[in-house]
Amino acid sequence: MHFPLQETLEFACYEVMGPAADVQTSMRFLALDRPSAAVMDVQLVGETSVPVAQALIALAIPFVV
Repeated sequence: MHFPLQETLEFACYEVMGPAADVQTSMRFLALDRPSAAVMDVQLVGETSVPVAQALIALAIPFVV
């Protein structure tokens, strides 16, 4: 798949941890490393990203949707 936003962030020297298509994968990423910030979509595969947003808020990690 082609992810233009990922390519743009990597070109700007940011490390990208994804993409993650579901809540389980997103939470796994958060368990492995603590990002400085997150960019996410509200609608994931068959679910919303609300649990991920709640986890990011609890960890004080800024994010955009």
